[in-house]
Amino acid sequence: MDELPDYPLFATTASQTIIDPFLAAIGQHARKFTSVNASLSLIIEPISDHFCDSLLSERKGSNLNTVSKTNLQQYAARCSVCSFLSQAIDAYLTGTHRENAHITQLGGYPHDTFFVSGLSSEDASICLSDSFYFFTPSDFSIIKDLPFRALCDVAPISEDTSSDTSLYWAKRQIATCDLGHNCLSSTQGSPLPTRVLDVSLRDTEKSIRLLTTARQRERYVCLSHCWGEQASIAKTTRQSFSAHTKNITLGELPKTFQDAIDITRRLGIDYLWIDSLCIIQDSEEDWENEASRMADIYEGAYLTIAATASKNGDEGCYRSNPPAIREMDFSYTTETGLQTRIHCRQFYQHFDLNMAVPPKETLNEFPLLGRGWIFQERFLSPRVLHFCNFELAFECRDGGRCQCKEERYGHGFKEDLMRLFAQGPSSETFQVRKGWWAVVRRYTRLRLTYDKDLLTALSGISRRVGASKPAGDYVAGIWKSLLPYGLLWYASPTPQDSFKRTDAPRAPSWSWASIIAPISWSLPHHLSGEKPLATINDINCEVSGHDVYGQAHGGVLVITGPTLTSNLRWQKGSLVSPGNHPDDYGFHFSDISNDITLQFSPDFPFFANEIGHCAVLCLWVVQSTILVLRPLEETGVFERIGLRQLSIFNDESWEIAHETLERSTLMTVKIV
Repeated sequence: MDELPDYPLFATTASQTIIDPFLAAIGQHARKFTSVNASLSLIIEPISDHFCDSLLSERKGSNLNTVSKTNLQQYAARCSVCSFLSQAIDAYLTGTHRENAHITQLGGYPHDTFFVSGLSSEDASICLSDSFYFFTPSDFSIIKDLPFRALCDVAPISEDTSSDTSLYWAKRQIATCDLGHNCLSSTQGSPLPTRVLDVSLRDTEKSIRLLTTARQRERYVCLSHCWGEQASIAKTTRQSFSAHTKNITLGELPKTFQDAIDITRRLGIDYLWIDSLCIIQDSEEDWENEASRMADIYEGAYLTIAATASKNGDEGCYRSNPPAIREMDFSYTTETGLQTRIHCRQFYQHFDLNMAVPPKETLNEFPLLGRGWIFQERFLSPRVLHFCNFELAFECRDGGRCQCKEERYGHGFKEDLMRLFAQGPSSETFQVRKGWWAVVRRYTRLRLTYDKDLLTALSGISRRVGASKPAGDYVAGIWKSLLPYGLLWYASPTPQDSFKRTDAPRAPSWSWASIIAPISWSLPHHLSGEKPLATINDINCEVSGHDVYGQAHGGVLVITGPTLTSNLRWQKGSLVSPGNHPDDYGFHFSDISNDITLQFSPDFPFFANEIGHCAVLCLWVVQSTILVLRPLEETGVFERIGLRQLSIFNDESWEIAHETLERSTLMTVKIV
């Protein structure tokens, strides 16, 4: 096949066409990394013979250029940039695709992005590499004269997260935090949990033991991990407890536990807390007692090791980077004649340490971050060391950083949580309310293996918030002092989310903990001056055991407010766009005009039939937000099945809603 000409590619109008299918594939690939509108095509223009001259002359106007390896080789002997770009093509393409090979540069900030492409000499198939970028670990003068943007002060990372280089990086982050931050109450240690694993090397390197402590002050490490299959995880039971206090052989433990022990030892710490081994798993009493101490356990840890990239105990904490993403460096001579090295690295997935819940598309890379228990483990821990697929990441209450130094993070949600914990009895109620709602909104987007853990897995954070509140203020995930606004939650699932009532025994229907779904809140609109229309007469719930922050089952809310009886009808198929949303349901209330702007959010899929109806009682909490209640067999007793929200920004809807409210009857009802 003849050599393809060298063309830079420029975004242009849809009426222009791409003149070569090979370059068309390059353009299609480029759109993944640019903000070029998908409706645009690419036009090909000839460039000057020397690729670097073209980049320098077009730097302000062009954001997409491609050049062949043949062209680069013509100048490689006298141009150091062309030389290492040519080497990059060889590094990222397999042998059969190196003929007719090209490298494409996409302008961007803070660095330009590259990928290489080639046609197979065997079947003319097109190969396109993943994208990569160039960087230097230190001196900006090394890259300032390059004809493209590269990063400075970005660290090369080790090929193995278990390496001494990686652990040295972790130790430096911990030392920086010890010396310059106030994340720990004491760097000398905290009272030990009830039980810890003694991983010291005093006896043997190949075994550990379970130690019942005297709560003495020592430094200890916690492990945050995904259990995976329950049957395969190593556990302490009543039967194995005595044996575990004498000896646990490392070979009997899953890889994640073995790696956590190795990390703890290499950090010079003698004690490690792992939930499945330090809590007697078949003792409800012990499990409840230790679950109630979760806040103290994680807050007191010197460090929490997070097996962030592992979905079970067999995958371990450590990763060895596959060859496809290993970093490379090339010889480079600067314009001043300095002989140095220029580094390149393929992109890999980061997660934003500022985010409490990462996007769903990243959870394959970071399965631990989608787990419900991680929420309090991560945010109560003063410091977390994440073991990811390609690098380490460190976060503390002062911020965070990933190992490659590509990302530096501020305080994020952890700082918001600390601010919520610091709220005293005199704090403004609105701020506390908003802070707690933010906690629940984020937490309920995570998954749990067992419905019964919904409140327990948040109990550490709940207990910390409750420390500044009156005794008895907490009921089933709701604070009495924040009522009646605490009732204004609603389910907001996407098609990919769980959406159901929790398994029995369950929390009362007026609590968000009675359902499995992402929870949002209907905020009272301060601009409208909305005031509560409902009064709470009594609220209580039953809990399993003695922990008020633990599993709730049953409970009663007695509330007085404006009510209106109605008939709720539903039909499968969106009323707005049935063809586009065939699995949606349309809802209509007999007491409300079709002209009103109304959003109904069901708490769970009670609408099992495609067409159906039921009698309901609507109870106003504030003028724009209404509880939808379904009567039970006992007279005057109801269950909550959803929330109605009226738009206050639609004057006509607001007027109709006000007229409807005037037809209401004040009633006291019992909700269970």
